Amino acid sequence: MADRMLQDLTTAALAMAVKHRRPRPGVIHHSDRGSQYTSQTYRDQLARHGLASSMSRVGMPYDSAVVESFFSRSRTS
Repeated sequence: MADRMLQDLTTAALAMAVKHRRPRPGVIHHSDRGSQYTSQTYRDQLARHGLASSMSRVGMPYDSAVVESFFSRSRTS
C-alpha cells in the first residue's frame, strides 16, 4: 500500500475493512494518537459507519499492550 503511514492509507484501509468485515454500528475502533487517526477526515469516516473511536492516552504507549498480546496469541496459523 505505502511505505509511510499516511492519512490516505489509513482511510483506504478503514474503507476496505468496513467493506469486507461489515462491522455493526457501535464497534470500537482502537488506535494510537497518530495524526492520521486524529484527523477530521478519519474521525468523520468512523462516524459515518457508526464506529466508536478509542485511543491510547497521551504518553501511554502500553494502553494497548494487553489486547495486542492477547491477539498475538489467539491467531490461528
